[in-house]
Amino acid sequence: MNKTKIEWVKNDDGSAGYTWNPVTGFKNNCSYCYARKIATRFAGSKAFPNGFEPTFHPDRLEEPHKVKKPSKIFVCSMGELFGPWVPKEWQEAVLEVVRDNPQHIFQFLTKFPSGYGPVMRQFPINAWLGVTDTGNSHYEPFFLWPREGPVNFISFEPLLGPVQLERRVQWIIIGAQSGPAKQPEREWVDDLVASADRLGIPVFMKDNLEGYEPKRKEWPRGYDG
Repeated sequence: MNKTKIEWVKNDDGSAGYTWNPVTGFKNNCSYCYARKIATRFAGSKAFPNGFEPTFHPDRLEEPHKVKKPSKIFVCSMGELFGPWVPKEWQEAVLEVVRDNPQHIFQFLTKFPSGYGPVMRQFPINAWLGVTDTGNSHYEPFFLWPREGPVNFISFEPLLGPVQLERRVQWIIIGAQSGPAKQPEREWVDDLVASADRLGIPVFMKDNLEGYEPKRKEWPRGYDG
């Protein structure tokens, strides 16, 4: 595990949260994927023995147990845990660690929201479930899976097209594309924020989103960041 500068993983006291990667790798190939570039660069190393091929790291399962201070932990920042290629056994092993560490908040993020469905009942209340949407409304299947957990959220990073929120979630994150850098159209951001405001959804703007000062840094209700 590593401390991270990712803004939305910040702890309630303002200190840095963690990234935890018991699974790394991804089958899809996005031109803006920072994780693939890093994994490819360090292919064959201890961190990425198989490059960006999906890989399970069982030796990392104990890492959250060693963090004594209650913290936010972003799960699989360098991989995809809910893609259709991921063995169920990998997912179950990760969720067991989440259940065994109720003092932490584990933040999940996936491009495959339907992948949450088969294991939805296994998520404890200290799991925040997120969906990545670049502007094509991929988040809709997310609402097919009811859950009792506290936070369901959508990350619009990078925002690559217009989107209108039609259903309420607990939080949205908006960011620009990095590597290569590309800012979203102002109209896309303004419309997205307006729809969030109509639904009463807190908005978190990442620092890489230009033209918005001061940036909105709102957190899910009951979580001050």
